[in-house]
Amino acid sequence: MLNRLRRRFFLLCAGMTGAVLLLLMAALDGVMEREYRAMSLRGQREVFQLLQSRLRQEREIENAWLGRLERENRLILSIADNGIPLYFSGGWQPQTPRAVLLREAAGRAKEGEGFRLRGEQQESYRCLYSRITEGQRDYALLALFHLGEEENGIWLLRRRFLLAGGAGLLALSALSFKLAKLAVRPTERSIKEQNAFIAAAGHELRSPLAAMGASACAILADPPGTERYVRAITGECNRLGRLADDLLLLSRADTPGFTLQSAEISLDTLLIETAEGLCPAVREQGHRLSLCLPEQEELPAIFGDALRLRQALENLVLNAACHAGGEGDIQLSAVREGKTVRIAVIDHGRGIADAQKSRVFLRFVRGDDARSDRSHSGLGLSIVQEIIRLHGGEITLMDTPGGGCTFLLHLPAVKRKKGPG
Repeated sequence: MLNRLRRRFFLLCAGMTGAVLLLLMAALDGVMEREYRAMSLRGQREVFQLLQSRLRQEREIENAWLGRLERENRLILSIADNGIPLYFSGGWQPQTPRAVLLREAAGRAKEGEGFRLRGEQQESYRCLYSRITEGQRDYALLALFHLGEEENGIWLLRRRFLLAGGAGLLALSALSFKLAKLAVRPTERSIKEQNAFIAAAGHELRSPLAAMGASACAILADPPGTERYVRAITGECNRLGRLADDLLLLSRADTPGFTLQSAEISLDTLLIETAEGLCPAVREQGHRLSLCLPEQEELPAIFGDALRLRQALENLVLNAACHAGGEGDIQLSAVREGKTVRIAVIDHGRGIADAQKSRVFLRFVRGDDARSDRSHSGLGLSIVQEIIRLHGGEITLMDTPGGGCTFLLHLPAVKRKKGPG
């Protein structure tokens, strides 16, 4: 599927950019050809005007001069004085006989107009005609300019544009191929993450289902122990319920239309209530939870969903308790930093290796200490990250001096309008 998507994107990108390039090259080639033909015509008119000037100023024109003029300009001349053609054998021999060309050109000649003529060998000429009256003399001047050099120049110009267009198409194709790979890469990464997520979710679901199946079979085999097995099944059902709730929260957070039940929150109250509610659970794991708040001033209010923020703090504190080790204390603190509030959850356990820090917020990733604890699904820190992101904040991880981990939450404070004065 990805290969087909990449190929279609490449064809679309290469086709559109290639079409635009070809249109631009064709337009530029047309402009250059018109300019080239106009420049050639200007040169031919200058030669024609020179002939007209000589005929007006001089009574006689040497055949040698006319022959040289013809050879240098690939020109065929015919001059008639009062309707009598002047004898001139020409300075060069065209592919089609001169007489044939001049006869056909004379039949089409009109004063002040130029036209094109094609010979018997398909060579092209541009014809210019003029009548010059000086006293009793009436000259008819007909000039046929061979267009071989002009057409060769046009074809050379076209070949250059074709080569430039071909090189441009190759470059655009290479760029389109690279862009197609880059464009599909997020989708490819998303599919890999989705497959990994589904595999991990399946693994997490399999364990409680297996435990419930085993307990159900044990009830049939050992009826007196039914109460104990029912308690085990109930525990696994509760575990499945918590896992389903976590998965639903993450799924909703990934939906663009997901919104929080937001209101203005007193951060001091939220932290105090969260700490009081967590103290028993932390104490059961052999740790002590301490809360550190500023003594001189009240923390600024924040705008958000109090239940979700409390869930995020509970996940962080319980995660710290799981990894604190020994009888280490866990600290929950908050301070104001400019326009934000920084909340810290600090433990003094073994910490997290630098190589693993970038993965702790991935879904279904658990530390070594939590692998044996079936109550941890590996979604806690992912949920925390999503909740903080939805509140416009940021979560970071750093080492605690002396050992352990410190999770820092940065949340925007509510802006207060200054009163008068």
